[in-house]
Amino acid sequence: MAVLFQYGKGVVPRDIRKAVAFIKELVAAEYPDALYTMGTFCFMRVQGKKDLRMAFDLIRRAADAGVTEAEYNLGNFYHRGLEGAVEANVDLAKEWYEKAHAKGFVHATHNLGVIYDHDKSESSPTVIKTAAEESRLQETYRNKVIAPLAIAGQAGHPDAAGFLQ
Repeated sequence: MAVLFQYGKGVVPRDIRKAVAFIKELVAAEYPDALYTMGTFCFMRVQGKKDLRMAFDLIRRAADAGVTEAEYNLGNFYHRGLEGAVEANVDLAKEWYEKAHAKGFVHATHNLGVIYDHDKSESSPTVIKTAAEESRLQETYRNKVIAPLAIAGQAGHPDAAGFLQ
């Protein structure tokens, strides 16, 4: 019912208040998709003021329950930080993007490639002593940066396609 009221499906008119009421009941029962939906409502200020701490908490709970979009968005929160809710933490961002990437979520795949590319460019200069070390570094770059961005580009992610050109 919540989706029907949220989007106004069929003969049901769009009514955000009713949608929120239904979703709140599902949140109380810890229904994972409802946790995610209510988290996005809190983030986007649907029905009331924007509540970033509540958004983070609800989306984290949904991600812990395995909701792919929540895993991706939790990765975003950790990647950039979320004012008043969570500090940026690239290692945690990678962890959550990896989970969503493993389920085929192309935006997570793209962000992983970008993070690994950024890690490479921000790291201190590496002195390569052997051809084997250089080969290993090139393979790591192909696997951690180029491969995810190629997958995301093939799936139609516009930023990934542009990055590889």
